[in-house]
Amino acid sequence: GKGGTGKSSTVVGVGIALSQLGKRVLCIDFDFGMRCLDLLFGCSDTVCMDCMDVMAGGCSLSQAAVVHPIHKSLFLLMAPVSIPSALPVEKLNALVSCAKAAYDYILIDTSPGLGVSFQSACAVSDGVFVMSHCTIPSLRCTQLAANSLSHTTPAHMILNQVQAKQLSHFPMTIDEVMDYVGLPLLGMIPNDVHLFQTTSDHFLFSPAHKGACAAYSNIARRLTGEAVPLMRFA
Repeated sequence: GKGGTGKSSTVVGVGIALSQLGKRVLCIDFDFGMRCLDLLFGCSDTVCMDCMDVMAGGCSLSQAAVVHPIHKSLFLLMAPVSIPSALPVEKLNALVSCAKAAYDYILIDTSPGLGVSFQSACAVSDGVFVMSHCTIPSLRCTQLAANSLSHTTPAHMILNQVQAKQLSHFPMTIDEVMDYVGLPLLGMIPNDVHLFQTTSDHFLFSPAHKGACAAYSNIARRLTGEAVPLMRFA
């Protein structure tokens, strides 16, 4: 999706929510050259190896994956600092197949746009979630991303940083937004200024919090098959 729509924070938020449901979760950072999931995890000092090391055979997945400092069933596999010249599909498939054997859920955070990071992740994924803001420019980018996807890959849209006042003045209803983009809606995440600590970039998550964290929990429950109503904005 478009840059700045909250892909990384949503991957971490939904990952934490799934881990709190008792699931073993691996988050993979595919934002080559611009990685940031280690900052949101609060484990940038412990990351030594990345996904390219695993695909090159330099280490195993279990050696490269870093456990979250608080949520012990949540793990992170980082992207390399440099941008790889090529990303062999067969090695990527082998990495994901290995991960599927060890984890219940695998969440891949891609670079903005429709480049090699996005296309490679889509090629090995069982489903795609396209992030968007509720603005016309962002929704058009989401529509372009949706049109680029294979019709055999299930895809959904997540609206992020939603505000009640914004929705009341927006020229489309939520149903019209889904029709415009061409994707069903998986969740709506409210704008929440309390997600990050004031002294660091570490991601804050509290089950008792009723803002974005409640929306992440709702999305996680939907992924596990539970029927959860969409969050109301009034």
